[in-house]
Amino acid sequence: MSIEYQYTQNFVDSLHGIIWVIGAVVGSFTAQFWYTFLTRRNTIFVNMLFQVIASVLMIIPLEIYHGYDQGEPSPTSIRNALQMKDVAITLFYISRFLSGWAAGMSCVATTIYLIEISPRKMRGKVVTYHQLFIVIGILVGQIVSFPWLLGQHNKWHWGMAWVGIFPLVGCFLIWKLPESPRWFVQERMRAEALQSLQTLRKTNEVHAELTEIEREEATVNMEDLSLIRLFTSSRFRWPLLTSVILSAAAQFSGINSVSIVHDEN
Repeated sequence: MSIEYQYTQNFVDSLHGIIWVIGAVVGSFTAQFWYTFLTRRNTIFVNMLFQVIASVLMIIPLEIYHGYDQGEPSPTSIRNALQMKDVAITLFYISRFLSGWAAGMSCVATTIYLIEISPRKMRGKVVTYHQLFIVIGILVGQIVSFPWLLGQHNKWHWGMAWVGIFPLVGCFLIWKLPESPRWFVQERMRAEALQSLQTLRKTNEVHAELTEIEREEATVNMEDLSLIRLFTSSRFRWPLLTSVILSAAAQFSGINSVSIVHDEN
């Protein structure tokens, strides 16, 4: 086997992960436009819808392309598999891209929503629990992919699609949650923001908090918080660089290293 062939095969084997990462980058960078124009709650709904579609598309490839039938395949099954192979591969990669898009959008839109609906004293705790449940989800995903569960040649599509159950349920439950009061303030809808805060806090005494949110938004509107200013201003540059460096360093440890070793073995 030539070195060129090995490199090509390694690239093909890792392409599904590359496409997922590309989708995550697109989802994270476009999330701000979604939650600005569609509201925070509607953006989360669209985000979950993307994952549901991705899960459905992930189920289809192995159902139409039986390239791993047990036993000796018949000439008819071989011919049908070859005819549907390109369609199956296309649906698989589209599913991976949408799944990555949903994951990237979720990391932005969901975090923003949780921060905006949480009381000031609880914001750090709420975001921490959000990250904790992400890690728990990764752990559960690794367990489900074990060979004696869904990590088998004829069940892997279910192992990659079962996560769609949670956003499918969430598409119905999301409408039980109130909209972000900060979004209402940004849209100058004070009455709706007041009602949202009263629902979240279970009390009518929220005028002081609403005034604080309005004051914060007024301050933000007066400042030039462009992406260029984040890197050029000494006020934001070092906190931003510190966060980026810590996030980059985290990729070389913890769950990422475990996932790499698991895949290699």
